[in-house]
Amino acid sequence: MAILIDKSGSPIANPLDMVDEMLLGSGIAANQPVPYERTAMVAGNWAEYALWYRWEKPEQLLLFTCLIESAIAPSEYGRVYELLCYMNEKLKLRHFELRRSDGNILFRRNIMVESSMSVAAEKLEKLLDIAIIECDRCHPALQAMLWEKKSPREALECSLFETMGEA
Repeated sequence: MAILIDKSGSPIANPLDMVDEMLLGSGIAANQPVPYERTAMVAGNWAEYALWYRWEKPEQLLLFTCLIESAIAPSEYGRVYELLCYMNEKLKLRHFELRRSDGNILFRRNIMVESSMSVAAEKLEKLLDIAIIECDRCHPALQAMLWEKKSPREALECSLFETMGEA
């Protein structure tokens, strides 16, 4: 395996090694379909989400995707785009998108890896936590819109409702 060197001459650690370490420490089993990718499944409050990490070495970019399996019908794409637009307005440095090839929703975030210190385990854990939280917010909004026939705006309001304490 080639070692990347940053501008200061320091080696850049393969961020997938840190992804492996973070997932293992969280008790999540990772798969390695090819040397530059990792996949895993993680439980959210509403569903299991598929994780995908990919190291783009030439660009020094770590790609991260968390998939909400949704198989949305093409006839619903317009309403889903509107909902995702509303949701994305609330997000910084990450976004949701609809993958037209299969109708699934993706939560995406890419990280520039400029030095060996730029992707710490803590940063990867935070990214995973945020992905699960955001997907858990998106999932009920999708359900409200698709199954309860709420408008995208009404569905978004359902997803922003948070309970406090216990009943």
